[in-house]
Amino acid sequence: MLIGIAISFAYWQVILQQESTNIVTSDCFKLTFKDGEAINIPSAYPMSDEEGLKNTPYDFTITNICNSNASYQINLETLVPEGKQLPDKYLKSNLMEDTTSKITTKLLSELEVTPTILNAVSSYKLLEDVLTSQEEKEFHLRIWMHSDVTASDLDSMNAMFQGKVSVVTSFIKTAADTIKNLPIVSNGNGLYEVGHEDAEITYTEDEE
Repeated sequence: MLIGIAISFAYWQVILQQESTNIVTSDCFKLTFKDGEAINIPSAYPMSDEEGLKNTPYDFTITNICNSNASYQINLETLVPEGKQLPDKYLKSNLMEDTTSKITTKLLSELEVTPTILNAVSSYKLLEDVLTSQEEKEFHLRIWMHSDVTASDLDSMNAMFQGKVSVVTSFIKTAADTIKNLPIVSNGNGLYEVGHEDAEITYTEDEE
């Protein structure tokens, strides 16, 4: 004879949960880039700065669409052409912000930074500055062979330079934002409430 015995267990189940909600809200981190026609000089030759500044520029605009300020760095990066490469040292560039010239320089080793474009072999920093929230800036880049290049510079003959502009950005909080977020306290770290009764003023008479 088989006798089945059923046993049931009763127990209390308690579920506890947080009353408040944990929230993480990301900020805006975006700079827009709008450009025009690229520079194309099919028969470059050494020229003075005065002549070089008359060349047709490459125009581009950057806009900070976020609420935070953005620091930016404009680089001219060198790519490897299919044919013979024109050494960077024979080139000069000028960058203008609207109608203001920011830099006119040879592509010197002192300006070199780490390339950011895939397959770029070198990169030169032309400008570093800040865009405030919703600010837009327009730039004009010109490139030419500088006048120090001579016929004895054989590696400058029948060669080609290929490059692109890159803009490296990072978003920053202003000092005002930092101060605004500090708590007002009576002691410890933060902003202090100070009344006139807390100030001590000492008068000193000048002796003749």
